[in-house]
Amino acid sequence: MNIEQEVKVLLSKEQYQLLDSRFTWNEILFQKNTYYTAKEKQGSEKYNTIRIRELNGKYYLQVKISVSESGSLHVKKEYEKEIDGIKEVISKAELKELTGVDLPDVNKAGTLITERKLCYRDDIHAEICLDKSDYFDVTDYELEVEYTGEYPADLVKQIESYGIDMNYHGAGKCGRFFAKAAELEK
Repeated sequence: MNIEQEVKVLLSKEQYQLLDSRFTWNEILFQKNTYYTAKEKQGSEKYNTIRIRELNGKYYLQVKISVSESGSLHVKKEYEKEIDGIKEVISKAELKELTGVDLPDVNKAGTLITERKLCYRDDIHAEICLDKSDYFDVTDYELEVEYTGEYPADLVKQIESYGIDMNYHGAGKCGRFFAKAAELEK
């Protein structure tokens, strides 16, 4: 288990392009996230993410359980294990084995594909992630600043100097995916 600390903000296409031009990207990854949901909704489900991420030909079952959320700052317990491939159903037993938490069986809900640009800032133990995500008929943009240790205040100020409100946050990728899925079901 890891503790994930990140500042996440939604971006316009123009803000995405501006940030793309302001940083040097160490790596570009393509991630395919297959999301899962329970047939019977749980009260805390909106704060949890259950997905299988395909990255470089490998598959990882990932579960994120919210610890705290304050505006754009998110802290989550993150569990992960490598698996053989995409599943239609992930059993509650497998989820309990991974997390130690009682979660229900979950079913495959759909896929979101992200192009992620990474800028590593080892000097401040931070990673800048610039994401362009496609799901259903939507393309959206997001900035994540993941860090260990101290809050990267100077980096956040630098990003804010480009006219980006680092206190504004909408739903995360999983939340946006499920909101669009619900909209399409109507």
